[in-house]
Amino acid sequence: MNKFLPPYLGAAYYPEAWERTELEKDISRMKELGVNVVRIAEFAWIFMEPEEGKYDFEWLHRAVRALGDAGIAVVICTPTATPPAWLTKKYPEVLAAMPTGQKFVHGARRHYCPNSPVYREFSNRIITHLAREFGKYPQVVAWQLDNEFSCHINACYCEICEREFRQFLRKIYRTVENLNQCWGTGLWSIKFNSFDEIPLPKPAPAMHHPSLIFYFKYFMSHSFSDYAREQVRIIRKYSGAPITTNGMPPWHELDYEDLFSNLDFASNDLYYPPAELWKWCPELDWMRPIKKKPYWVMETSATGAGGLIPAAVFVHNPGAIRAKCWLAYALGGEAVLFWLWRAHWSGQEMEHGSLVYAWGEPTLAEKEFRQVSKEIEKTRDFLISTKPEKPMVGIHFSYPALWLFNMGHLVPNFNYINSWHENYYRILLDAGISRDVLYPDSDIMDYKVVLSPFMAIVPKRTRNKMYEFVRNGGLWIIGPMSAFRNEHATAFKEGAYGPLEKIIGAHIRHRFQAPPGGMKINLAGYKNASCSLWCDAFIPEKGTKVIASYADGPAKGMAAIVERKTGKGKIIVLGTHLNREVLSGWLVKEIKKYASVEPEGGKGIIVVKRIGEKRSLEGIIAVDIAGKGGGIALEKEGIELLTGKRAGKVFSLPPYGVAVVKL
Repeated sequence: MNKFLPPYLGAAYYPEAWERTELEKDISRMKELGVNVVRIAEFAWIFMEPEEGKYDFEWLHRAVRALGDAGIAVVICTPTATPPAWLTKKYPEVLAAMPTGQKFVHGARRHYCPNSPVYREFSNRIITHLAREFGKYPQVVAWQLDNEFSCHINACYCEICEREFRQFLRKIYRTVENLNQCWGTGLWSIKFNSFDEIPLPKPAPAMHHPSLIFYFKYFMSHSFSDYAREQVRIIRKYSGAPITTNGMPPWHELDYEDLFSNLDFASNDLYYPPAELWKWCPELDWMRPIKKKPYWVMETSATGAGGLIPAAVFVHNPGAIRAKCWLAYALGGEAVLFWLWRAHWSGQEMEHGSLVYAWGEPTLAEKEFRQVSKEIEKTRDFLISTKPEKPMVGIHFSYPALWLFNMGHLVPNFNYINSWHENYYRILLDAGISRDVLYPDSDIMDYKVVLSPFMAIVPKRTRNKMYEFVRNGGLWIIGPMSAFRNEHATAFKEGAYGPLEKIIGAHIRHRFQAPPGGMKINLAGYKNASCSLWCDAFIPEKGTKVIASYADGPAKGMAAIVERKTGKGKIIVLGTHLNREVLSGWLVKEIKKYASVEPEGGKGIIVVKRIGEKRSLEGIIAVDIAGKGGGIALEKEGIELLTGKRAGKVFSLPPYGVAVVKL
């Protein structure tokens, strides 16, 4: 019988940082607190290979065996985020380079070049030995690659990367003449005579060519993903346990759609403070559909997240730790791990929160951690036998759009992630509309409504997929600030939206930045309707309906929002960014009407319907993430599994309250 089963609750553990005698004490404390999984070894290369070619895994075997004997599952990480000093000193070419070309020095983490053949060779060796040693342990329930790929630095500017970048472009464009044509490099006399003339976007007197910057971001993201695939190939030779890596939003530009394509399940590190607990939701909402399997929260803070991020020093409000754990389980997760188990007594992250202080006593997180441990055990059967009901609404998040907007030359002070979060995702969350976060290549045919806000580039394959989605009865809401660049990061010559204009049945006659104070728009039923950021003014074709028009400004009287019926569905194009009243009112009504969805929860309270194998409604999990409490309405009465009491059709949650109701 397998005793290492989900749901999991645990922490990251560093046995290498402590005397050998502490292992037994730590495991005893873990059992007493309710830990049933730990994650180990992501920074332990120097302990595994103290000298080149000399390996020592005895200490790790001892830890893994002891944890397994105690019934605690283990996630083993590859230690490649921290190459040891003997490696970086003898082979300095493995070090990553800054934009100036200067090499990073040893002594921190993530200081390697993902394209270095020498680094890849040593990485492959240590992973091979690690996988051989630990691939057959039953308590090793998963593998984690590296640690937070692309965190701290998301690009390398060394000579190796320059050579590989040119090869990357050669594979895409075949000839330099084709690249010049697609990028339009004649301007500013940038035109290249060979791929060998193409530079990395290092410091220059003015901005580099946007296509060069865009493709360098694409190349670096691909480089980390390719490196991850190399690690996967090695581990799968020796272990059948599932493989993941831990994402780290929102501070880097790594394309998770590519990164997780060859992994078995998604995981993420979430360090938002209590006031921003709602930002867990979009992260959980992309992890759930990307692999269609239960995800893991691989790291979260127990008592704050100081150390490397001083601004993240905070104390959780009473109930918030329990609430965020249950939020993760409710929306489809099977594991929550805190960082870290026992606070470090030295190093850069001594001030980071933990479950246990460096001297061994439990921290402020003890009570709620212990409570969650007991609660998931009590509800284990329900959690395992049910899953979240599939949403009918999806919303695109695009890394190419992030790369493009992060260049900073399009709209002053515009932040793609914040604007996407705070507006178009947030209106769905606050309205209680269940949603999935999708990527450009996601399967969208099972949804009824898909939103694509700020999707600056709509690739041909995505455009064709969305057109088919609409013809088959879907509602596609695209915009604002979408589809205005092609896949080369240049503008269209045949119209502002290129081929999309034929699909939407409207010509974009004018495009301009909205004035600082915004502009008013005419929209039936909304006297205070206004817009900001950017304005596309449409000339609609016959059969295209004008939903709203500009009430003032240089495009006064021209269409700001248009609707086009196509096949069994329709497209709504937002030519401008709408104020919150309109987003929360008119747009949410359109979504609800078309998707035939009723609100589940409301602002601050997440209600997740859970279905069984036959897709029948088995119950709900409700979590207050705003700390204000509120009422919940059920379709019928049920049993609240945490208390064993009957739940009426209407009941209340206290601040940061949780309810697991079996109907």
